[in-house]
Amino acid sequence: MIDDLDAARLALVARERAFGPAELLASAAGYLSLIRRLLRERAHGALGRDLLMTGARWADFAGWLHQSAGAPIAAAPYQDLAVTWARVGGNARLEAYFLGRRAQIAVDADDRPFALSLARTTSQDGLPPTMRAFLSQQQAHAYSGMGVRKIGLRLLDEADELVDGAHAHDDSGERNLIRADYVTHAYLALQRGKVLTDTGRPRAAIEALEAGMRKWPRDFYQEGSLVSARLAVAHGAVGDMEESARAALRALRIARETGAGRAMGEIAPIIPLLRAHRRKSRTVDEFFRNLDNHPPTI
Repeated sequence: MIDDLDAARLALVARERAFGPAELLASAAGYLSLIRRLLRERAHGALGRDLLMTGARWADFAGWLHQSAGAPIAAAPYQDLAVTWARVGGNARLEAYFLGRRAQIAVDADDRPFALSLARTTSQDGLPPTMRAFLSQQQAHAYSGMGVRKIGLRLLDEADELVDGAHAHDDSGERNLIRADYVTHAYLALQRGKVLTDTGRPRAAIEALEAGMRKWPRDFYQEGSLVSARLAVAHGAVGDMEESARAALRALRIARETGAGRAMGEIAPIIPLLRAHRRKSRTVDEFFRNLDNHPPTI
């Protein structure tokens, strides 16, 4: 039963990478309902602990689907559930990772002080380097969102060093342990770009984002919408509205194709600036035509 539940989740993870989150929300909710019922009926001994760990991973996945679809507020209760089940099940490593994920959701919801509290209080003892890098970059976003650029960039430098020392695989032998092995130099370049824009260095942000994009893995195509959205904001901050509109349009098209609405929240700050350039640029006008026809996020 546990193997079947794990296999079903991993199959949906692969589908989400290929096609985006929207169509999988109902499936994740259904599996979580099943796991809750099983926990009520069989939550004792080793089976109960295994169900809690499997359920925690499912709750984290449901949280990610909502976050990826552009609904961080809806994602938060699922991530809270993942943290709780990991804690009750006695898995400190998963609990630490899920707390980092909860901090990430708080960043998306623009609740930077709460994100910092979560990321700073999460124990990093015994975590793989990529997990520690993941937690460091959540702190970086929190600090930069509160205007503390120097600390944010230092934390990202530390995260890059951790990735340099990361092993390709965790050897703990634990079933389906989440290692945050997607945290690569390209991924951290995406984070650095946002931190630099947040703290008033958009030209440096463009350089970092473009460098990361050149190394972006093809199987994370939908994340290209987020890279493009951050490029749109950075180009807008330096006054290049043509490039800003071009990047925003690319983000919008990928978001529409994949249902990954997370980028739309990142584009929001640039929309008033772009609106002031309507009828002055074909690219800007095309962006707004597409935006008007873009379906709302969940």
